[in-house]
Amino acid sequence: MFNKTKLRGPIGRIYPIFILSMYALGVIEFVIRQALIGEGWDISKGPIFITIIAAAFFMGMGIYQWYRYRLWPYPVAGILAGFSTLQSICQYTDTIFTFQSYIFTIILVVIFVVATWPILAGHEKYEMNARRLFKLAADSIMETSAGFTARPYSAGSTDYTFETLQGFARFLNSKRIVNPVYREAGIYMTISLGISPMTDPDPGKVSYVLFDKKGEITVHISAFDYRQYTKRYTFDQLCESLGSTFHRFLEYYKEGHEDRIINELKSV
Repeated sequence: MFNKTKLRGPIGRIYPIFILSMYALGVIEFVIRQALIGEGWDISKGPIFITIIAAAFFMGMGIYQWYRYRLWPYPVAGILAGFSTLQSICQYTDTIFTFQSYIFTIILVVIFVVATWPILAGHEKYEMNARRLFKLAADSIMETSAGFTARPYSAGSTDYTFETLQGFARFLNSKRIVNPVYREAGIYMTISLGISPMTDPDPGKVSYVLFDKKGEITVHISAFDYRQYTKRYTFDQLCESLGSTFHRFLEYYKEGHEDRIINELKSV
């Protein structure tokens, strides 16, 4: 099943896999320590090593997610989660940490996540929809002979008024499908699996579909986003397909069938 996926998996799926693995290894470490204590070893009974590894993981993932997405809540949440995990060793051995400080840090993590949830949840929706768009773009492509090209790709033209285009952009943004960036040339519908659209990045640093004021459609897929494909799809065909997808969505919007856009994305 995994060999048939078009895109590399999201970072988020690492967390449950890691946590379950750490629980299993923690039990093993606990059993080993109990056996050693039974033989007379003067050691603590809890899974100290696994706890330290888990704390380092949460901190490292937070920093990595900041590097990838450029959203500040990730490193803060990662460091807080790692620090609270590290403090849990106070239950097994004497440390500078106390049970009260451990509980306080957990509460701090919960408060921070709740306070920054609009950012975290908003980004997750943007990334989820970006994945769906990139999968849609690859659905009709069979050729895998050509790699990445940095130049923007001209994906044809269509008819629209600027007011209609603005309404279309607002609708897509309200559903966290794209983050529109307004420039003199037109409206860049930005999507990304890397730098979060919520940071309002320069369009050249992420993927976008540009609808200019003359009715021309231009597509740019960033190098990072292209590397997320598990196959080297022919780049021009990929851009053409992504441009056609947005052209089709615009026609749905003009006809008053916005629900078709949502249904098509959910079908991926």
